[in-house]
Amino acid sequence: MILTRLHNKTHETSYISGWHHGTLILQHYISGLHTLSVGNLDVGYTGQLHARASCKAVLAFLPEEQVATMFDGVPLEAVTANTITDFDALTVDLAAVRRRGYALDLEEFSDGVCCVSAPFFGENGLPAGAFTVSVPLPRFTERQTWLSTEVREAAAMATGLLRTGRLAVPSREVS
Repeated sequence: MILTRLHNKTHETSYISGWHHGTLILQHYISGLHTLSVGNLDVGYTGQLHARASCKAVLAFLPEEQVATMFDGVPLEAVTANTITDFDALTVDLAAVRRRGYALDLEEFSDGVCCVSAPFFGENGLPAGAFTVSVPLPRFTERQTWLSTEVREAAAMATGLLRTGRLAVPSREVS
């Protein structure tokens, strides 16, 4: 319902990601009205946590020690020339995500594609997942502020429904 609403408002490819078996996975998406293909990204995808807006939106609100453990010994591989490949730079980016309330992927996962993502939270106050839209760079530049408002609104709706028990997601497993 919330994902469909986000898609209907933005007309962009819209995603929901959430926790499953201790990792953040892409759970569902609705293709935008304009053709946009992000290679290798399909339901069930779990890779490249450091390069995807949906993952950064959630990682930013996890305890810093947990994030450090998740990346301990894991190389941050460049997916594009814009991918953050240094853990210290990633932590700076995650701090910016916490301050503004949403994450950006500025051609970090796919050349020519930008994403904006906002986390939603369970009753325990921890992030349960994120709503994301992906947009070609030229359209993103024109619509970034509006798109960030729309994903934050979707996330706030999900948070409210989760906290009042009107929406249920599988419990988050701590890894």
